[in-house]
Amino acid sequence: MNNPKELLERNFPTADQDARRASRPSLYAGDDSSYELAFTDNDFLLHTDLRPVR
Repeated sequence: MNNPKELLERNFPTADQDARRASRPSLYAGDDSSYELAFTDNDFLLHTDLRPVR
């Protein structure tokens, strides 16, 4: 019925894979783009309002 190997495989990419994919330019990337993953957006992460979150 179910292959045990399939149950152990990853269904979602790792955070590292997401960050690499986000660093690639896409059709939606550009100077006026508002889409960026939060964990790759240094301006967002290092903002002074988010200091308590870090």
